[in-house]
Amino acid sequence: MLHDGLIRAWESPELTSLNKLPPRASFIPCATPRQALAREAGKSTRVLSLNGEWAFRLFASPEAAVESLAKDRAASPTDAWTTLQVPGHPEMQGQGRPHYTNVQMPWPQRPPHVPAENPTALYRRTFEVPASWQGQRVIVHFGAATSVLAVYLNGVAIGLSKDSCLPAEFELTAALTPDGENTLDAVVIKWSDASFIEDQDQWWLSGLHRDVWLQAAPATRLRDVQVKPTLAADLRSAELLVEVHVDEAGSGPLPEGVTAEIRLFDPRGVEVKRKPVVAPLRVFSPRWTSQPDFCRIDLRLKVTRPRLWSHE
Repeated sequence: MLHDGLIRAWESPELTSLNKLPPRASFIPCATPRQALAREAGKSTRVLSLNGEWAFRLFASPEAAVESLAKDRAASPTDAWTTLQVPGHPEMQGQGRPHYTNVQMPWPQRPPHVPAENPTALYRRTFEVPASWQGQRVIVHFGAATSVLAVYLNGVAIGLSKDSCLPAEFELTAALTPDGENTLDAVVIKWSDASFIEDQDQWWLSGLHRDVWLQAAPATRLRDVQVKPTLAADLRSAELLVEVHVDEAGSGPLPEGVTAEIRLFDPRGVEVKRKPVVAPLRVFSPRWTSQPDFCRIDLRLKVTRPRLWSHE
């Protein structure tokens, strides 16, 4: 996935991701409205945090990391490994060297090439799927990784992502051991072709520097949400349009009768409307892209006397 003898993923600008789920708005999936109103990821039974200690090894190059990964996939971490906190930068935990540049790149190579000495981290974490997740889709969320992230589960290549500051999500279901221990490996390469366009007056740091978690999802999943409030000209009423994007396991057709509902609460947690707004599924076939059909549910809610934004 990272290096097949012909393609070096970290020096291939044409390759930005593999098997990564489409980007979406950031939100925590919850099993019940009560969990959602708690506004804490730790309250959701659909989320399992992987923050904390990970087994860690640092290599001088991506090739060395990939070779080591292939050799010790079935082995437990040994004395050659250490432990590192995630989220966090390895350079701030005694692994590697922080590097600062102002008006020039840290190396003389021209795009898309980077130095052969390219710090590459191998992170490893084991987990077991909660019993309540049986029969659910399991997705891993990496809040960010600098600069190339490659993910493996139980020795199976899952996917790849390039973008130092955007989340990357991958579905793990097909490679998952649902009733036993799973081994999750994350290879993180510090320098890549993406580094040239991420350059600015900055410290160069790497690693898994934002939250990592697992989430459970049903076969028919709420994938993305977009909220568009529109005020009337007199500012006395408003309409709330909520676009809900839905997908199905294995990219299969959605079952008939799929609906979504929205409930609106004020800042005190009091529900604004007596009844939730419910709407059915619609299928869109965008003509302006090569993307396949996608499924969306549009929900509209009228609000009188909206509380307006104020700088105070």
